[in-house]
Amino acid sequence: MHLPAAVAALAAFTPLLPLPQAAAEERLSSDVAEYLEERFAETGVPGAAYSIVDLDGESHTAAWGADGSGDPVDLGTPFLWGSVAKPVTATAVMTLVEDGRIDLDEPVTAYLPDFALADEDRSDRITVRDLLRQTTGIPEGTGLTDRFEHHDDPYGDAVADLADVDPVADPGTAFEYASANYVIAGAVVEAAAGMPYEQYLHEAVLDPLGMTGAVATAEDAADVPRGHAVAFGQAYPVKTRYDQTGPSYGYLGGNIQDLTAFAVDQLGESAILTPESVAETRTGAVEVNDTVDYGLGWRVDTRNADLGTSTVWHTGGAPASPRA
Repeated sequence: MHLPAAVAALAAFTPLLPLPQAAAEERLSSDVAEYLEERFAETGVPGAAYSIVDLDGESHTAAWGADGSGDPVDLGTPFLWGSVAKPVTATAVMTLVEDGRIDLDEPVTAYLPDFALADEDRSDRITVRDLLRQTTGIPEGTGLTDRFEHHDDPYGDAVADLADVDPVADPGTAFEYASANYVIAGAVVEAAAGMPYEQYLHEAVLDPLGMTGAVATAEDAADVPRGHAVAFGQAYPVKTRYDQTGPSYGYLGGNIQDLTAFAVDQLGESAILTPESVAETRTGAVEVNDTVDYGLGWRVDTRNADLGTSTVWHTGGAPASPRA
């Protein structure tokens, strides 16, 4: 069962009427907000928070409904973001690339000498770039994610548990979405930075962007309220659970203002990455389907190519326990 999580969407819009830019953006924000709240009501969404960010970095942020404990969702309510963590992780990796501590085209074993799959010839050829663009050949369903028991060395234990996994393709040859790739990316960050992943994430990304409500540890996650799952068309409250390796692939979180801060940084002149690094993360490198490619942590949708733009996005959902 999956718990709905905060979702980031970045898009460029063209006004249809020749209104002044500020008026057009305000009208668009109002229309999108009205549409979202209508859909929340029609589909029985119990609680949500959303932000509409324009290309100037101005945002309309609001909250809706209640959490699983019955308390109102507000702008300070923390959510787990699910796979929206992946572009954040890719951003952290790129800060180390810019510092010369990670080379995207180096094999993962250059940073994690003990990294190995059942086919070591293939695993020895997996690069950091392969991790970020999901071209390692590692399949989903390895058991490497959603591990809720405590580990003294969570990333190290996770990497060790890949030793019996058979890759389904040669490195660099095919897109195969697997959150395990971003568990390994978290381990690479730890090795290159010389500190726990969540500590580096704070230093390099979260703190510089003012993401003060970010959820990056099990202790932080204690403040995340109960959420909801759906059964037979009805939402019911469920316990929020946490994976220690989750910040790098799906258990990063925070309130809607934190997520907005990341979106604003990505839309404008980034405070933490060069324009060249931002562009590289958003360049489609491998085909997902006829209309979507995958960059470094981002999906790149070409269906708006006739308007001279692409839509760069990622969605996410975090699992929950119905045993609450």
